[in-house]
Amino acid sequence: MTLIAAVVRQPWPRRPSPALVAAVVQSPDIMSQVLCHLSLPELEMLGQVCSTWSEAVSMAREERRVLRYEGSLGGSKGSRTGELDLPFFVCVLPNRDVCVADFFNHRLQALSYPRAPSNRVLVGRQPNGMELSCPMGVACDGEHVYVAESGSSCLQKLRLSDWSLQLGTGRHGSSEGELRHPHGLALHGSRLFVADNDNHRVCVFDTQTLHFCFAFGQKGGAKGQLRDPCGLAVHRDVLYVADLGNHRLQAFTVHGCWLRTIGRRGGAPGQFWGPWGVAVAQVAQGAVLCVGESRARRVQVLGLDGTPLQVLTPPGAGSLAGLAVEHRGSGAQARARRVYVADYGNHALLVLSVCDGGDGGEDGPQLHEH
Repeated sequence: MTLIAAVVRQPWPRRPSPALVAAVVQSPDIMSQVLCHLSLPELEMLGQVCSTWSEAVSMAREERRVLRYEGSLGGSKGSRTGELDLPFFVCVLPNRDVCVADFFNHRLQALSYPRAPSNRVLVGRQPNGMELSCPMGVACDGEHVYVAESGSSCLQKLRLSDWSLQLGTGRHGSSEGELRHPHGLALHGSRLFVADNDNHRVCVFDTQTLHFCFAFGQKGGAKGQLRDPCGLAVHRDVLYVADLGNHRLQAFTVHGCWLRTIGRRGGAPGQFWGPWGVAVAQVAQGAVLCVGESRARRVQVLGLDGTPLQVLTPPGAGSLAGLAVEHRGSGAQARARRVYVADYGNHALLVLSVCDGGDGGEDGPQLHEH
């Protein structure tokens, strides 16, 4: 702060020299005070001022980082175990394996990371006649796995212990209980939320019986309207919908009432090009939204109010889709450990590690939660 004092001490009305002003503006004290109050889009703009500010912005961005690229799984198009053919959605199983909806192989696979390879097919064409038709969305409640089949426009409920079929429902159509190419799934209590992609709505089913409960949304670009909804995520009593065709996220209550819109079409932080997947991760800073973009080929991290926190472009990423979060602990002590992202462009899963935020305490800046 001595440079600021030097400016103040100069006799008025003499103007400070350009060199002195430049020295003040580029001093570490000034930069640290400014950077801590700026949002991610503002940081991006400030980084263009000069090389000194660019370096300071890079350091600030590193300090705020939530996710980092760790590795990948798959990456080979094929039908052998461990190979994938258009993975669109994933979920994490209780044993920490990743369950992958292997679309054109018409099966579910379990992939392990980072343990020794133990990849295995969970459900495929079986002797008992059970088959999957272009599986898309998957969700696990600890005892069952729910699968949305795009090919047959049906839902299936499988028992996790032996992968046997417990219940099935749905058929192709637009009436109550019917679906047209369902995509992402999300669980909340006794409700299963389904992104009814071609009907441009979200359908809600009872998890115990798979009976249809209600639906909300219609095709359009206005508030509460949807165009090709894909990924879903629930945090507390709020459902987040990846509104792919409108290049935005929308938040609803779990009863279907519109709350707010997050983002719009564009390439800046907090804007989207083809948001396909969305997931909620509990990190040291609080609960955050992780969004996979199919066209921008990046993952964005935002606060629940839409504040952009990080833009991550994994090396060699293809078209990104659904995400799943591996948490350690439970309840209020749960903290995200990894985020898995389906990269259907490369027939792979990307593995993102959560930057260490401590032991699950409440340290760190708190994000707004609505």
